[in-house]
Amino acid sequence: MPNAFILAIKVFEQELADRGVHFSLLPSSNSSTHFAGDLDAYFRLGGEIPPLMTQGLRAPGSITLIGLTRLRGMQGLFVKTDSQISNPADLKGKRVAMAYNARMLLDGFDRGEHLAMNPWDQTMVGLGMWELRCIQNTLALAGLTTDDVELVEVKNPWSITLAEAESATTHSPRDLFKNTSTAEGNPQVAALLSGEVDAMFSFLPYAAELAQRGEARIVRNLVPRTEDDYMSTFGVSTPLVKNHPEVVQAVMDVTLMAAKWAAEHPYETAEIHAENLRVSPESFWIAYGPKYHKHLTPSLGP
Repeated sequence: MPNAFILAIKVFEQELADRGVHFSLLPSSNSSTHFAGDLDAYFRLGGEIPPLMTQGLRAPGSITLIGLTRLRGMQGLFVKTDSQISNPADLKGKRVAMAYNARMLLDGFDRGEHLAMNPWDQTMVGLGMWELRCIQNTLALAGLTTDDVELVEVKNPWSITLAEAESATTHSPRDLFKNTSTAEGNPQVAALLSGEVDAMFSFLPYAAELAQRGEARIVRNLVPRTEDDYMSTFGVSTPLVKNHPEVVQAVMDVTLMAAKWAAEHPYETAEIHAENLRVSPESFWIAYGPKYHKHLTPSLGP
């Protein structure tokens, strides 16, 4: 997801070092720890669901929120360019891809079973809400529900098993996501382009890259609906806030510096974000708009 924190790490490494701050990526051996909230010196700027799961389910108080970046990226159901589907009503009776974690939420599951899962699997279930919400909201625009379509189980790039996470080099999206805009690297894309499904969900720029190549198009972009906005959430380990507030302040200062830099360096900003997700810089502008780089300052305001 677009954010100023990755820019701070990539572009302002020296400024961080001058303040005594050095970052390292979480190794894959810490996959469960990534979402457990039990690290003493941990910064994360990403989707809102993992920290909400940590705060509400696993370890309340272990993560301190220090900023939010609202995202208005292209999201919705995508179909092949030559598909006869042109609006949500046309989805009736069609095959729609849905990953296992979204299906678990749709079908319902035992709370005790969820509590017994390891932190990684607990969070994967929560991440299914992104896909489920979008599919339901798109169908609802035509008065339809998931009962009106055929749901086909297909993995998406963020429905990653613990074993897959542990086999990655690091927890960088570049290592976790493999060529997400291609059939070889993304089961969703493979299913759509092969005709196994008629529609797939995406809220990440790989779908914009498909659109740029003329291979897919969105049925209805949910961006105008503010209720479908999502947040890039900037959190830090609470022990670090309590014991070393000067470190947290230093990181925030450099992150704000990076956000100001981004506003004046659109192409460089898009290049860094694109490299992180293995897509083209142009796809970021298609997905998030030509001025997204001007709105990366994390804030706790409305």
